Amino acid sequence: MKHRRNKAWLFGAVFLLSLMLMGRDNSAAAAERKGSITVDYHVTMEQGSESHPTGIPFTVYPLGVIQDGAVLLNDAFRPSGVSMADTTASGRNRQAKELYAYALEHGVSGKTEETKDGVVKLEGLDVGVYLVVQTKSYQTDAGKAESDPFLISLPLDMDGTWMYDVRVEPKALWTPIAQPMSPTPNRPTVPETEQPIKLPTESPKTGDDARLLLWLSGAVASGVGLVLLPRRRKA
Repeated sequence: MKHRRNKAWLFGAVFLLSLMLMGRDNSAAAAERKGSITVDYHVTMEQGSESHPTGIPFTVYPLGVIQDGAVLLNDAFRPSGVSMADTTASGRNRQAKELYAYALEHGVSGKTEETKDGVVKLEGLDVGVYLVVQTKSYQTDAGKAESDPFLISLPLDMDGTWMYDVRVEPKALWTPIAQPMSPTPNRPTVPETEQPIKLPTESPKTGDDARLLLWLSGAVASGVGLVLLPRRRKA
């Protein structure tokens, strides 16, 4: 029951940012003890379906320690000039993004592990403050998802208890990919052909006027039929 309560406290990256670095020195805990950060990563896609992907890398960067309630950046990140004074959730979120951008630009290395069924455990961590980053987005044909970088301290003070093994569930933002519409194929145009009406080579004999009119009527009807036939096939 206690495990569920602690897990609920840490649910979501934004909520987590409001909990970490609570003003107490984590140096008060045993400095020689190691800790771990377990990331429970799942993606909620469209229509409510969930994925717990394998092979998504998360990198943890040691940032420094907390002393007198303030974060002291280590030698790798101190030149970044990022101020850690803002302790609000939005402030910690901004700091995490700026520190990660600095790490990428200046080649600061961290420890990387990949998820298996949506879970990755970053172990052997010293007491201090850490930056955790999803370094590759989860992507399918329908869209992609990525969580924001976040900060966390080890150990973490939870109801007066120092937690050295912390489990977090960062929120993964799902972005659908617009699917291109299939083009309508162009139907080929069938050229219309008109058959010439053949006239008799010699004049009909007297008394055959009725036959001539019937013959011409039949020829005209035949010609119209030839003109309309391609149109019916086209339709």
